[in-house]
Amino acid sequence: MEEKKVGVSTKIANFLIRWRVPLLIILGILTLIFGYGLMHLKIKVRLDEMQPPLHPFVKLNRKFMRIFGGANTVVIEVHVKEGDIFNCKTLSKIKRITDEVQFNKYVRRALVASITRRKAKAVRGYAGGVLDIKSLAYPEVPKTPEGIERLKKKKTRLVITSGGNEPVVDSLDGKHSLFALKLIDTLRDNNTVINSQTLFKNIRRYVVSNADQTPERALIHKTGHDGGDFLFFAKN
Repeated sequence: MEEKKVGVSTKIANFLIRWRVPLLIILGILTLIFGYGLMHLKIKVRLDEMQPPLHPFVKLNRKFMRIFGGANTVVIEVHVKEGDIFNCKTLSKIKRITDEVQFNKYVRRALVASITRRKAKAVRGYAGGVLDIKSLAYPEVPKTPEGIERLKKKKTRLVITSGGNEPVVDSLDGKHSLFALKLIDTLRDNNTVINSQTLFKNIRRYVVSNADQTPERALIHKTGHDGGDFLFFAKN
């Protein structure tokens, strides 16, 4: 009698049936291992890593991110030839530009920052826990020399820190922390005027994406903060 040839699929089926219990145990163990790993899985969408790094548009996008703290950020500078911006004519011009930007249909109004916006506040504290909170130049800019002089004297007492109680992570070269590295790079690459909020956003986005720490920006309590801000100018 001729022996019937057994196909590969039949051999596999016989093997699975014969060793079904050990195989089920192994599969169960592997499922538990992978299930435990899924509990600690973190999914982060990094669009910048999905883009071709050498493409000219991507290079331009990253250049703007280093300067402005994000490719979707627009910084408009009002520069005076003599003196400073604290005069009725210049402040009125800033307010007009701010209103044009704020009410543009393609702009998220909540993200617009300007000295003439309502959220630019001057906070004063008095005895008995009384707080006086007023907008700097909203709804109208100061029109008298006295009002403009008060606006110029607003004090700034803000601090940007590398984080709370988390350990500070060093950069790859070991010369600076990630926080200090991004701070230095942002100021070095700046060729315009940026305020502390723009500087902080740029640092925070980089550090949060590369380390388990969250930089913070806050006013220093009981030091006379009066609603001002720091401005960083390029050397040239």
